[in-house]
Amino acid sequence: MPNNSIPESAPTLQDRTKQGKERPWRKHKQESINLEESYTRLGIENKAERVAQCGCRLVFRECQSGHGKKLVAGYFCQVRLCPMCAWRRSMLVFKQTNDILHEATKERKLRFLFLTLTCRNVHSEELAETLDKLFKAWGKLSRRKAFKDSVVGWFRALEVTHKMHSDEYHPHFHAILAVSPSYFKKKEKYITQDEWVKLWQKSLGVDYTPIVDIRTAKPKRKGQGMESTVAEAAKYTVKPGDFLDPSDEMGTDLAVDTLDSALHSRRLVAYGGLFKEIRKRLKQTDAEKADLVKIDEDGAPEGCTCEICGAIMQEVAYKWHVGLKNYIAE
Repeated sequence: MPNNSIPESAPTLQDRTKQGKERPWRKHKQESINLEESYTRLGIENKAERVAQCGCRLVFRECQSGHGKKLVAGYFCQVRLCPMCAWRRSMLVFKQTNDILHEATKERKLRFLFLTLTCRNVHSEELAETLDKLFKAWGKLSRRKAFKDSVVGWFRALEVTHKMHSDEYHPHFHAILAVSPSYFKKKEKYITQDEWVKLWQKSLGVDYTPIVDIRTAKPKRKGQGMESTVAEAAKYTVKPGDFLDPSDEMGTDLAVDTLDSALHSRRLVAYGGLFKEIRKRLKQTDAEKADLVKIDEDGAPEGCTCEICGAIMQEVAYKWHVGLKNYIAE
């Protein structure tokens, strides 16, 4: 269990990206505690225990002059709803997908599309069945001739949004599609907005017109890659704020119970076509089973000496302090 006897004067964890943005270790650990409490109230003791221990002790290799640090050890519970693990997993998916797109563009000229596929909002008792239909619909869509003739490679991720204090869920897919430059010139390959809607409606098997958004994905600035598009597609499946609210235990428990059951054993992200081939060549691990310590975070230093000042990197361990609600050095 976390040690509460460490004095308040002990150094707290300061971990920032290369751009100076603070990494949200503290925020996600507190959210994980909220999830643990919900699992305990629901009687799901095995997950409550795992989440309770998640990220309690973190070991970094860091420059003593403050030039950066890299996580080298820590326990992550791998519970799907755990905010700490979801954050680490989203970073891994971001890196893997970014690497795939980078390799793909080295092999051939490609353009990218960002596709969002939705369905109507559903209540908690309908969510699992609706997800079954969504995943089957994606399979049908990706096998359609129009899709296969136009799309060279694809990445697909599920997102479920939910407003606390309501019982409505909005499951939808975000996808990055790679197409050849000729896609926009050849009428037999180009799929219009209306055609995408019809393809998705038919694949989903519904009598209403689902909302579909398709747009060309471009770098935000000249010289950039597709990082912003990948970040949008590879974000959390469910944001912690969408299902955790310490002031509303009943609403939290309903949402946790619903999502824990509905998302069980789902493949939340998937790759196809050229992206799947490259993924195999790169020997990328399954993000759902990967070691969440070994993630090449932006700005994290490599090696045993600091790249900036040459100082020897030292290992420093931080433990979660329940009373202070923060990580402090041992």
